Amino acid sequence: MLTTRKPVLVERCRFEKTGMPAILVEDDASGWYESGVVRNMTISRNTFIQCGEAVIQIVPHAPRPEGDVHRNITITGNTFDLKNGTAIRIRHTGDVKAEKNTFTKDGKKIPEEKAVDIR
Repeated sequence: MLTTRKPVLVERCRFEKTGMPAILVEDDASGWYESGVVRNMTISRNTFIQCGEAVIQIVPHAPRPEGDVHRNITITGNTFDLKNGTAIRIRHTGDVKAEKNTFTKDGKKIPEEKAVDIR
């Protein structure tokens, strides 16, 4: 779980067979109250192998978010070997860039539009 207003860089790491998302960004304003907003995060050149779905999940848990909760997230140049279908799931986040990532499942390349869910 990564949540901070300061810049975050996750680069050249290997995440393997995590039971939950390898990278989780929330904004729990209704239960645990343990996290806050993210304002500048880069996830670059990492390898994700058979991790829980979604591998990178940025989903605020604010009761009724009005507008964007998180901002300025870049996910680029990563390799995903998927266990399930979704590599990246993002909600209520502005200025998102997900580009130049590679997605495979069962040894076959899958297109970005099937692995990335940004709304």
